[in-house]
Amino acid sequence: MRQIPSALRIWGLWLLLLAESSLILNAGEVGYAVGNAEFFDTTQSQWAPLQLRQRLGAGDRLRILGLGRVELRFAGQRFVRLNSGTEAQLRSEARSAADPVVIGLQAGQAWGSVFGARDRPDALRIRTPQAVIAVKGTQFDVLLEPQLSRTEVSVFRGEVEVQPPVEVTGPKQVPGPQEVAPPQEVSREAWVVLVRKQQRLVIGETGIPRPEALSPVAQEDDWVRFNLERDRNLLEPLDLE
Repeated sequence: MRQIPSALRIWGLWLLLLAESSLILNAGEVGYAVGNAEFFDTTQSQWAPLQLRQRLGAGDRLRILGLGRVELRFAGQRFVRLNSGTEAQLRSEARSAADPVVIGLQAGQAWGSVFGARDRPDALRIRTPQAVIAVKGTQFDVLLEPQLSRTEVSVFRGEVEVQPPVEVTGPKQVPGPQEVAPPQEVSREAWVVLVRKQQRLVIGETGIPRPEALSPVAQEDDWVRFNLERDRNLLEPLDLE
C-alpha cells in the first residue's frame, strides 16, 4: 500500500480543521454594509466596522448608525436586513440550511426574506421584548420602538406567526395559529396570531395584538421599496456609489 506523504497528510488535516471551524463559528455573512455599521468586537471590547463578507456567529451584536444599512445572508436563501438606528444580536448558529436563524432585535427595524424552507416556522425568527415573529416563507418588516414598548409587524408576501416572547424550557404543546380580526381582543397570557399578506400587527404596552389591514402607503416607504427591489435582484451586486 502506498503511503501518503506526511506533508500532504498535514495539509489535508489543516484544510479539514479549517472547514470544520468555519462551520462551527459562522452563523451568517455580511452581504453588504452601507454607511456606519458596526459589530461589537469581544476580543478588543469595543465596536468595530462591519466588513463585506464578514462572518458572524451566535452572540454577535450589531448596531447601525447614521444612514447605514446591512444585509445578512444565511444558508437556505434567508436574508435579514437592518435599517439605520437598529441594534440587534444573532442568537443562533445557523450552520446549515436546516438550522433556524434567530435574531434578537433591541431597537430599530429589520426586514426578513425567506425564499427557501418555506414550510418551516423556525426558518427565521425575530424576537423583540413584545413578541416572537416566526417566518413561514415571506417578506416582512419588524419595527421596534423600545421607548414606546411597541413592536409593529408588516407582511408584504406570505405570512408570519406572532406569539408572546416566552422562553420555552421544556417540551410544551403550543396552540396553532388563529386569525384574529379587529375589534376582537385576545388575552395577553396566551395568543398566537397568523399575519397574512398585506396585513400588519401592532403589539403595544398591554401586549395585546391589534391586527389591521396594511395601508397602501406602506409600499411607498423608502425602506420597503428598497427591500422589495433588493429581493427582486438578489443575484445582482449592490451599487454602493
